[in-house]
Amino acid sequence: MVRHHNGAVRVVEDGAPADPAPTGPRPAPTAGGLAILWATTAALCLGVLGYYLSRYPLHDLNPVGWDVHAYVWQTRAVGHGSLAVIGARPGLPLLGSALRSMIPIDPSRELVVLPPVLALMLGLVTGAMVRMAFRLPAWASAVVALVISLWPMTPRIVFGYQASLMEQLLLAAGVGVVAHADRDRAALAVGTGLFAAGALSHIVFYVVFAGMVGVAAVMALPASLRQRRAGVRLLDTESGALSAAVFGGGVLGGVALFGWLGIRPSSSVDTTAVSFTYRTRAQSALRGLLPWVTVPGAMIGTALAWVTGRSRPARIMVHLGLAWLAMTSLAVLLLRTGVVVPVARFIQFALPLPVLFGMGAVAVAGLVLHRDGLLRWMVGAGLLVVLVTAPAITSLVDAVVHRHVSVPNNRVGNELRLAEAYLNQVPGDRPVVFVVHQRGYGGAFTPKPDLYVIRSSVPVDDIARTFVYVGHLAELQQGRPTLLLPIRQRWMKTFNDTSLKMWAEAKPALDLGAVILIARAYAEDTFAEAIAQDPTREIGPGLYVVRGPLIRVTQPAPLQPFGMARGAASAIGFLVILEVVGWGWARFALRRAQASRLDIAYVAPA
Repeated sequence: MVRHHNGAVRVVEDGAPADPAPTGPRPAPTAGGLAILWATTAALCLGVLGYYLSRYPLHDLNPVGWDVHAYVWQTRAVGHGSLAVIGARPGLPLLGSALRSMIPIDPSRELVVLPPVLALMLGLVTGAMVRMAFRLPAWASAVVALVISLWPMTPRIVFGYQASLMEQLLLAAGVGVVAHADRDRAALAVGTGLFAAGALSHIVFYVVFAGMVGVAAVMALPASLRQRRAGVRLLDTESGALSAAVFGGGVLGGVALFGWLGIRPSSSVDTTAVSFTYRTRAQSALRGLLPWVTVPGAMIGTALAWVTGRSRPARIMVHLGLAWLAMTSLAVLLLRTGVVVPVARFIQFALPLPVLFGMGAVAVAGLVLHRDGLLRWMVGAGLLVVLVTAPAITSLVDAVVHRHVSVPNNRVGNELRLAEAYLNQVPGDRPVVFVVHQRGYGGAFTPKPDLYVIRSSVPVDDIARTFVYVGHLAELQQGRPTLLLPIRQRWMKTFNDTSLKMWAEAKPALDLGAVILIARAYAEDTFAEAIAQDPTREIGPGLYVVRGPLIRVTQPAPLQPFGMARGAASAIGFLVILEVVGWGWARFALRRAQASRLDIAYVAPA
C-alpha cells in the first residue's frame, strides 16, 4: 500500500502499522520558552559538573581510587611509543590526549575532570534521542538527561569505569543516529563510525552489546520481513539497519585493535583478580538501585513508552531496551545459580532503567504542567524536581569516593615521586620492576591496581617497561614467583593466579637486568625483609633499591594544587570543544529526524 503525506511517498506493507505521521507540526516554542529551555540546559550542565566535582576536596582535585590511574598512564603514554602498549581500550586515552592538545592539563587532573563531562554527555545525548523518538515535549530532554547523569549507578561508572562510560556514551549516540537514519545511508555510516569508536573504547562490553542487538534484531524480525516483502531494502529495515551498523562498527574496531595494533584477543579480558568479588559487588549494586524508587517510576515510564512508541526510532529503542533488560535479568539469575558473572557491571550499565524512570518523571509532571495557572506550574515544577533528584543520593557518591584515598596526598604518593626522581637519573633504558605485596585478602586483587598507580607515576618513557613482582624478596632473589600453599580459601587461589600472571610479564624484564624497587607502602613485609639484609640501599624515605645504581634522592616538592575553579573551567572547555567539533556531524546525521537546534546541541558533544 502506498501512503502520501506532505508530498512524500511511503511504501507500507498491508496490515502493518505505519509510522504515524504527525497530525501537524508541534507548536514552536515562544522566544521566552526557548530562552527558558536554553537557560535550563546551561543550568543542567553546570549543575551536573558541579555535583561531581564537589565530591572532591575543592582546593585540590586529584584522582581517587585505582582504576582511574590506568587511564592516567595510558593517556600519558599516547605519543611516546606504539598504541599497542595502551592495550585493548585506547578510546579514552586518545580522547584525553586530543583534548590536552587544546587545553594543557596534567593527565592526572584531566581524568578527574573529563569523566563528569562524559556522564553529562551521556545524559544529554540519550535525553535528546529519546525525546525525538517518542515525540515528547522539548523540556523532556533535560529531564531524561538529568536523571541519567545523576542515576545512582552513574557515579560508580564515573569514579571507577571511565572507559565503560565513554563506551556507553558512544553506543547511545550510535543507536540514536541509526534509529533516525530512515533510508539515509550517509547517516547510517555516521552511526557505524560511532559504533567503531565504541569498540575501541571497550571491546568486551561491545561484544555484550552486540549480543543485545542480536536479540533486538530477532524481536524486530517479523516486521522487517514484512517490510522486505513490501519492497523495502534490507538496510532500510529495522533489523537490517541496526545489525549492519553494529556489525560494521565491530569489524572496524576489531581490525584496528587486533590487526593494526596487534592486540591479542585474550589480553582484552582479565577478571583473574576480581572474579571472587562478583557476588558481593552484585548485592551492592542491587541495593544501590533503590528499587522502592526505581520500580514505580520505571513502570510509569514503560506505560508512556507503550503509548508514544509508534515511530520507527521508538520501536528500535524499545526492542533494544527490552533485550538489554532481559540480558541484565539473565545475568542476575545466572549468578544466583552459581555461575560466575559480573552482574554488577550489567546493573551499572543498564541504561534503559534510568531512561524509563526519566520518562516516568516526564509523564507524571506532564499531567500537571500542561494545565494553565501559575500555581499548577509551580506544583508541576516542584514535583518534577523531586522525581528527578530522588535517585541522586549524595551519600552513594560519597561512599564511592571516600572509601579510596587520593594517592598523591598519602605516603605511597611521596614514595612514588621519589621513585620518579630516581628513575630520571638512572642512565640507559633498563626496564623497571616494583615489588608489591599485601597480606591476606587484599594481596589477591591489589597488584593490578598497584601497577596502574605505579605506571601513572614513573617517567613517561619508562611506562611501557615498568612491571610488578608480587610477593617476598626471598622468592624474587631465587628467581621464582611467590605462591601460597596450601590453598585454604578462594582468595588464595586468586593470589596465586595473579602472582603467576605478573611473573610472566616481569620475568623477561628481570632477565634483561631490570632495576628493582620497593616502595614501602606497597610491600611492608618485603621492605622490612630488604632493610634487614642491607639498610644502605634505602635511597630515600620508604624507597629501597634491590637492584640498580645507588643514587640518593630527596623528597620532591609537593604537587601544585588544582582547585575547583580550574577544574570547572577545564570541564566547561572540554564540553565547548566537543560541542563545536560535533555540531556539524550531529546536524548532518539527524537531518531526517526533524531535530531542533536544542536537540543538536544535546547530541553534538557525543
